Amino acid sequence: MENQLNPSDQQPVTQEIKYNIPAEYKLKGSLMLPRGLKLFSYNTVTYELSEVILKKSETADYNAILKAKKNFEIKHNDVQYNPKCLYIIALNKKNASKK
Repeated sequence: MENQLNPSDQQPVTQEIKYNIPAEYKLKGSLMLPRGLKLFSYNTVTYELSEVILKKSETADYNAILKAKKNFEIKHNDVQYNPKCLYIIALNKKNASKK
């Protein structure tokens, strides 16, 4: 009977959990998207597959302009990178789910 604990002798156990949530997503790299294909993201936490919305922007890449020796603007799409997602290039959602 001496080994039993009294409820009054026990102290509550508390544990503090901290999550690191980034405030912004930054540019991680670039990707060439072939014509006719779409970009899909697979969230590894929620197991959800969804099409990524591309934000179109126009910027001038001066190195490419100097190489081509023409006056033009290079158009590209911007995507915010989510570290919890895998990015897949596919024709449609069915093909993306197979990959």
